[in-house]
Amino acid sequence: MGVVLLNDLDEWIEEHFVNDLGIERVVPISGGDINRCFKLESYASDYFLKVNQKESQKDFLEKEALSLKLINKTGGLKVPKVLSVGKEGKYPYMLLEWIERAEPDKPFWENFGAGLAQMHQTTYPFHGFVTDNYIGTLKQDNIGCNTWSDFFVNHRLVPLVKSARDKGIIDEKTVERFDSLYIRIPEVFEEEKPSLLHGDFWYGNYMCDSAGDAVIFDPASYFGNRIMDIAMSKLFGGFPDNFYHAYNTVWHLPFGWQKAVEVANFYPLLVHANLFGGSYAEMVKQSLARY
Repeated sequence: MGVVLLNDLDEWIEEHFVNDLGIERVVPISGGDINRCFKLESYASDYFLKVNQKESQKDFLEKEALSLKLINKTGGLKVPKVLSVGKEGKYPYMLLEWIERAEPDKPFWENFGAGLAQMHQTTYPFHGFVTDNYIGTLKQDNIGCNTWSDFFVNHRLVPLVKSARDKGIIDEKTVERFDSLYIRIPEVFEEEKPSLLHGDFWYGNYMCDSAGDAVIFDPASYFGNRIMDIAMSKLFGGFPDNFYHAYNTVWHLPFGWQKAVEVANFYPLLVHANLFGGSYAEMVKQSLARY
């Protein structure tokens, strides 16, 4: 092989992928705290390999593959094609096509926004998903509900507020403020048919490919209120205005959606607070105080 891999994976990758795919070089890729990632290079084609080494999340990649396949069927946005997923020997894995990054051109953001709107127009009879999955390293409860307010409160906010309190990340006063917020959720969000969401739609989970098209990856999908993806896109810096304008042209955002953005972002903020504590817990408290 062209590079030396981590010892526990070297032999495994060679046994299950190198010979079968004609791999000439294996390159570890940095980033991510859940899976080990590699670029597999061959004369004919390159591949992206994700390997899960966390026993508590041994079905992580199967759930991610399901999300990628569903998003791909919408035709709204590109995702890496899932070539195979499962478990070979001791490790769960997912093998994807390799996509080369490129610099976005002028129409990139308009096409990206329009594509997200198209993806969101794939709907489902209930809010939730066909299976639970993960956001980061946290289990994501996707039990179906008829209304968004019920799903958002009971399967997004309540479990994470309880977890944060039990860990001592937030205090009882913050919990009481959330209790007051819950009864107002039906006023904040307009009830719509549940949209297929990326679920972890922040700045780090997209790229531009060599054709100039947006590619999204690392989904935590479910069917829910489309403001969730819009809100998270604004949480860590935001996308350019023409992205949102293009989205709104394809599918008009509901009245008062800007107000719903801050409430929607309590979920990813609570996720980060539970995972990392510190400043994210303060962001939760500050956002609650503003609201």
